[in-house]
Amino acid sequence: MLTEALLLFEEYTYLVLFLWILVESLGVPLAGEIVLLMAGSLTVIEPIHIFGLMLAGTSAAIIGDSFIFLSAETS
Repeated sequence: MLTEALLLFEEYTYLVLFLWILVESLGVPLAGEIVLLMAGSLTVIEPIHIFGLMLAGTSAAIIGDSFIFLSAETS
C-alpha cells in the first residue's frame, strides 16, 4: 500500500502537492509540511522541477486562504 502511494505521488507530484496544500489551507488538519519535504526530496532522484513545486504549493495556499477569507467576509 505504501509503495503504491509513493508511486502515485511520484507520477502526479504537482497535482498531489497542489490538492494537499489546498485542502490544508481550507482548514482540514493535514500535515502539509511533510508533503512539502517529501516533494522536495524527490527533486534529487526524480526529474521534478523545484520551481514547479514552489508554484503548486504557493498557488494552492493562496487560493485556499483567499477562499476562507472571502467566505468569512461575506457572512
